[in-house]
Amino acid sequence: HIIVNCEDILVVRVLIDNRSALNVCPMSTLECLNVDTSLIHPTTIIIKAFDGTFRKVQGEIELAIGVGPMSFMVKFQVIKVDSPYNLLIGRPWP
Repeated sequence: HIIVNCEDILVVRVLIDNRSALNVCPMSTLECLNVDTSLIHPTTIIIKAFDGTFRKVQGEIELAIGVGPMSFMVKFQVIKVDSPYNLLIGRPWP
């Protein structure tokens, strides 16, 4: 796991998992980032969570992510789940 800059805040415990088809942001992380939740766009996606259960996605949101000297806009699936990671960056991301 790594540390990234997300919306100008350092976020620890970020997992990069190239086997994952999605980028996942737990709702608790989004709340800690003080991101306006009205920016979450509705979706009907259901995903398999970290604990193996299936969860309804709360929505999608694009967040500015900085990894080293590079910056990207990354679309995340927002879910309400207890997670050992603050963000999961899978595919696709630049």
